[in-house]
Amino acid sequence: MRRATLERARALRVWRAHNWLYHRWDDEPTCICDKQPNRFRKGQKQGGCGKPRCYLCHGDKLLGIPTIKDRVADERFRSSVLDYWDDMVYIAVQHNQGDPPS
Repeated sequence: MRRATLERARALRVWRAHNWLYHRWDDEPTCICDKQPNRFRKGQKQGGCGKPRCYLCHGDKLLGIPTIKDRVADERFRSSVLDYWDDMVYIAVQHNQGDPPS
């Protein structure tokens, strides 16, 4: 019950946006969602179909397009690996300078 209470404001906001987007010209309610504001509580998109394999709604996920968060994580990992290898080369160079030539 606590989650429903916390998400009530969001559910009402999304339900109103849905009604404005799809039913602003209707005189009578034509959709089952007109009397169910809690239907939008769990976060579906306004025009979303609810099918997880839909390319229109989930094209970025299905085509493997990385999100901004993924791109940032990849760049940070790449940077840390380069820094690690730079440090290893520096240590190897310092270690080899102390050895007598053979």
